[in-house]
Amino acid sequence: MAEGIKTAYVRTPDGKVIEIGDHSHLGITKADFKGMTGNLSNIVASNEIQYTYAEPAKPTLTLTAVRAGSKLIAALTGKKKAGNSSLYVDGDTLPIVGVAVVTPNIGRDSDHLYVMPKCRASVQSVSLSTNTDSKRTMVYDQITFNANYDDEIGGLMADGDIETGSAATELQAFGWSAPVQGDGDFKDDTSDSSTKPVASSTH
Repeated sequence: MAEGIKTAYVRTPDGKVIEIGDHSHLGITKADFKGMTGNLSNIVASNEIQYTYAEPAKPTLTLTAVRAGSKLIAALTGKKKAGNSSLYVDGDTLPIVGVAVVTPNIGRDSDHLYVMPKCRASVQSVSLSTNTDSKRTMVYDQITFNANYDDEIGGLMADGDIETGSAATELQAFGWSAPVQGDGDFKDDTSDSSTKPVASSTH
């Protein structure tokens, strides 16, 4: 049984792997997977269920990051600069990217890793609300990833239990580089936002 979200990684079109779940991005609040396996359908004939088959899987992941930032979102979704401004508009194509989510297992010295090595991403909606006299309303970044078939794994996505802290090493099996931490722009008195690769563990 998994508990919560430990971290998440994204792979940009240029091959850079970023830990989007670290403090420089203020972490991940939710990872909502859908369509991991195809719906089951029955063939009914002669008043009986004769056979059950699976429809094609259509895995998607909606990742809620506290502070992904416009630059990273643009890289993942194929947006381009709007003229000479700091704003972005939709690009002509959706680039191939990757995403992985790590959760800790309860009562075992292991994590659980979900990975879509090859997918395309979009930001489909943003919900803004005003602050009130008693509450500040935070707006998080929601990025949706649609899995594409990947020859390396022979499928759309993969998941399984891994040794605690070994996610970076496991991702290298898919040709990913060492993840970079501190790529986000959030700074406080205890954080250092200088980017640095995560040392790979061995097992």
